[in-house]
Amino acid sequence: MKIPQKWERKSTTLRDKSVPKVALAFDFQVVEKIDEEKHDIPVDYIITEKGVRTV
Repeated sequence: MKIPQKWERKSTTLRDKSVPKVALAFDFQVVEKIDEEKHDIPVDYIITEKGVRTV
């Protein structure tokens, strides 16, 4: 299966360390640590109804 070029660019941007990654979640969904898998992309900030957390 060929990956569309548009998605390939997005994927590259997601893995670029200079681009901040932000996740939205409810506060009760935030946990300290999860088991990472190779396809996971870590986030820099989590925004909840209680504020912004730096990860």
